[in-house]
Amino acid sequence: MDKFGDHFFKCKENGKKELHNRIRDAVFTICKEIFPIISDSSKSDVHQEQTRIFKKATQMRPGDVFIKHPLNSASEPHKTTAI
Repeated sequence: MDKFGDHFFKCKENGKKELHNRIRDAVFTICKEIFPIISDSSKSDVHQEQTRIFKKATQMRPGDVFIKHPLNSASEPHKTTAI
Protein backbone atom coordinates (compact mmCIF):
# COMPACT_ATOMS: atom_id res chain seq x y z
CA MET A 1 0.00 0.00 0.00
CA ASP A 2 1.40 3.42 -0.83
CA LYS A 3 1.53 6.27 1.68
CA PHE A 4 -1.82 7.64 0.47
CA GLY A 5 -3.59 4.32 0.94
CA ASP A 6 -4.92 4.09 -2.60
CA HIS A 7 -2.55 1.78 -4.54
CA PHE A 8 -2.19 -1.73 -3.22
CA PHE A 9 -1.13 -4.28 -5.82
CA LYS A 10 2.17 -2.65 -6.78
CA CYS A 11 0.44 -0.60 -9.46
CA LYS A 12 3.73 0.99 -10.51
CA GLU A 13 5.33 -2.38 -11.29
CA ASN A 14 2.26 -3.76 -13.07
CA GLY A 15 1.45 -0.58 -14.97
CA LYS A 16 -1.99 -0.29 -13.35
CA LYS A 17 -1.52 3.11 -11.70
CA GLU A 18 -2.38 5.10 -14.83
CA LEU A 19 -5.43 2.93 -15.54
CA HIS A 20 -6.56 3.24 -11.92
CA ASN A 21 -6.26 7.03 -12.06
CA ARG A 22 -8.25 7.21 -15.31
CA ILE A 23 -11.04 5.11 -13.80
CA ARG A 24 -10.96 7.30 -10.64
CA ASP A 25 -11.27 10.45 -12.76
CA ALA A 26 -14.19 8.99 -14.73
CA VAL A 27 -16.07 7.94 -11.58
CA PHE A 28 -15.45 11.39 -10.06
CA THR A 29 -16.78 13.19 -13.15
CA ILE A 30 -19.87 10.96 -13.35
CA CYS A 31 -20.65 11.39 -9.63
CA LYS A 32 -20.16 15.15 -9.81
CA GLU A 33 -22.73 15.37 -12.63
CA ILE A 34 -25.26 12.78 -11.40
CA PHE A 35 -25.51 13.36 -7.64
CA PRO A 36 -26.93 16.91 -7.86
CA ILE A 37 -29.65 15.52 -10.14
CA ILE A 38 -30.67 12.53 -7.98
CA SER A 39 -30.27 14.02 -4.49
CA ASP A 40 -30.06 17.25 -2.54
CA SER A 41 -26.28 17.20 -3.00
CA SER A 42 -24.40 19.78 -5.01
CA LYS A 43 -21.26 19.48 -7.12
CA SER A 44 -19.27 20.85 -4.17
CA ASP A 45 -20.33 17.79 -2.11
CA VAL A 46 -18.33 15.46 -4.38
CA HIS A 47 -14.59 15.28 -3.62
CA GLN A 48 -11.68 13.43 -5.18
CA GLU A 49 -9.16 11.64 -2.94
CA GLN A 50 -10.07 13.62 0.15
CA THR A 51 -7.43 13.78 2.89
CA ARG A 52 -7.79 14.26 6.65
CA ILE A 53 -10.33 11.44 7.00
CA PHE A 54 -8.37 9.78 9.82
CA LYS A 55 -6.91 11.87 12.64
CA LYS A 56 -3.78 9.73 12.97
CA ALA A 57 -3.11 9.44 9.23
CA THR A 58 -4.07 12.79 7.76
CA GLN A 59 -2.34 12.24 4.41
CA MET A 60 -4.09 8.96 3.62
CA ARG A 61 -6.67 9.07 0.83
CA PRO A 62 -8.66 5.87 1.45
CA GLY A 63 -11.31 6.56 -1.18
CA ASP A 64 -11.07 7.75 -4.75
CA VAL A 65 -14.34 9.68 -4.60
CA PHE A 66 -16.19 10.99 -1.50
CA ILE A 67 -19.82 12.09 -1.65
CA LYS A 68 -21.57 13.95 1.15
CA HIS A 69 -25.29 13.20 1.28
CA PRO A 70 -27.80 15.32 3.18
CA LEU A 71 -29.82 13.28 5.69
CA ASN A 72 -33.17 13.94 7.29
CA SER A 73 -31.64 14.02 10.74
CA ALA A 74 -30.91 16.90 13.09
CA SER A 75 -28.13 14.97 14.84
CA GLU A 76 -26.26 13.96 11.69
CA PRO A 77 -26.73 16.48 8.86
CA HIS A 78 -24.54 14.63 6.32
CA LYS A 79 -23.48 11.09 5.56
CA THR A 80 -20.34 10.43 3.54
CA THR A 81 -19.87 7.61 1.05
CA ALA A 82 -16.41 6.60 -0.14
CA ILE A 83 -15.93 4.87 -3.47
